[in-house]
Amino acid sequence: LNLPVWGQMNITEHENRIEAATERCTLVVKKRPFGFEIQRGGKAVLAVPEEGGGFFVVSGETVKLGSLLSLAQKGDSLEVHVGTAHEDATVMYRVRMQPDQIHVHAKVEGVPEVERIGESFALASGGHWYGGEVTAANSWPLEANEWNADPFLATSNHATPFWMTSSGVGMFLKT
Repeated sequence: LNLPVWGQMNITEHENRIEAATERCTLVVKKRPFGFEIQRGGKAVLAVPEEGGGFFVVSGETVKLGSLLSLAQKGDSLEVHVGTAHEDATVMYRVRMQPDQIHVHAKVEGVPEVERIGESFALASGGHWYGGEVTAANSWPLEANEWNADPFLATSNHATPFWMTSSGVGMFLKT
């Protein structure tokens, strides 16, 4: 099923995924389990693990994301709703694609006082990883070492929450 071209993006729905393609990259939204993948030239350059990677924490409990509930165009963005293992909660993603950037905003709905929301990525999909924590002795690439990140707090020694991969993907997190 080919859906109408949205701005500079062509949206195509398949059985277990939806693809939103620009001339530079394709965002793949996996339906079950839910997850994002970024492709260039048909090859994954950033992907979640096969079992999915999204989660949030509420009252000390980590809740995994489930399946895609809906995807709709809202103005210049895609609005994506995802079910979760928590009976009262869903997660809403607002995704805005530009030719060379993908902006993602996530919000947990139906549960007050969410401690954090996160995403796990399959590191091998991006190639070598660089960035993150600033220490006296950085060891790069990151996947060759054990690294436990503390939260990006004003008192931590992080210069900026940015990572880059050898596949050309950069990730900046607003904190």
